[in-house]
Amino acid sequence: MIQAKYLPSYNHADYMRWEGDWELIQGIPYAMSPMPARKHQDVNGSLLFLFYQALDGCGKCRAYMPIDWKIDDKTVVQPDVSVVCGEWNNENYLDFPPELVVEILSPSTAMKDLNLKYEIYEVEKVHYYVIIDPKKETVTIYEYVENKFVQIKAMRDETYTFDIQNCKAAIDFSKIWN
Repeated sequence: MIQAKYLPSYNHADYMRWEGDWELIQGIPYAMSPMPARKHQDVNGSLLFLFYQALDGCGKCRAYMPIDWKIDDKTVVQPDVSVVCGEWNNENYLDFPPELVVEILSPSTAMKDLNLKYEIYEVEKVHYYVIIDPKKETVTIYEYVENKFVQIKAMRDETYTFDIQNCKAAIDFSKIWN
């Protein structure tokens, strides 16, 4: 077993100098390539549009495509879709947890999304974590309850209403598979 002291460790300043799409998790860089497949991008665009529409009257919450969320100096992630409420403290990156995070599984990221990022989002107390598997066309919704994620729904073609800081966002997941 290689000791961690022999492995390179990077920070946010290093991350800001890199070209291409990367995530930094506990000092370890993860390449965000190759670019997502067509179905992944179709699901991502449809879902972003649905959240954008659903939150239109909210006033304090908004949906975003991948953005840098700087958790600390050694961890920067880019969820596929985030719902962020409140004022940002920084123009270049989010520096507090989104209320909702969506990760769309792909062969190159599934293990990280289902395990490593699941744990990160749970520790950071993200209210909802939504995992979408475009290959199986399934949606799994976790809610942060009593200091842990609890699976509250597994589905394919149903509507689920998220309660995000008193804003209701009814999302018809049947519309993301087209």
